[in-house]
Amino acid sequence: FYGTPTDLQQQKLLLRGTDALGRWATVPFHLYVISPRVVRLPDVVAPVLQPFSSPLPDFVQHPSKATLAGGATLPWWLKLKSSNVSGVPPQQTLLHIMVEASNGFFDFFLRSVGSWV
Repeated sequence: FYGTPTDLQQQKLLLRGTDALGRWATVPFHLYVISPRVVRLPDVVAPVLQPFSSPLPDFVQHPSKATLAGGATLPWWLKLKSSNVSGVPPQQTLLHIMVEASNGFFDFFLRSVGSWV
């Protein structure tokens, strides 16, 4: 079997194997999809020590949670409210951000820079 899962799910399957003599055995198998595919969003560039606000694309439906890619909470200065990411970066940094929404998981990089080049 093959395919790309589009949502969280559990599938109950039976696997059947046959040996060289034609003998076979069946084993129950459970397939758990714990994280569907992550969709990459456009990266965000923000100036250090200046407020910024960046809307998520319209296809990101009902975002409910944002974390750093490893699962840690966002820095104190960065917020996800409604469909907007905003804050005031205190220093130059590069963050990999994950967003959970009703229609999947999305990620992007936020880079804060000292001056616009």
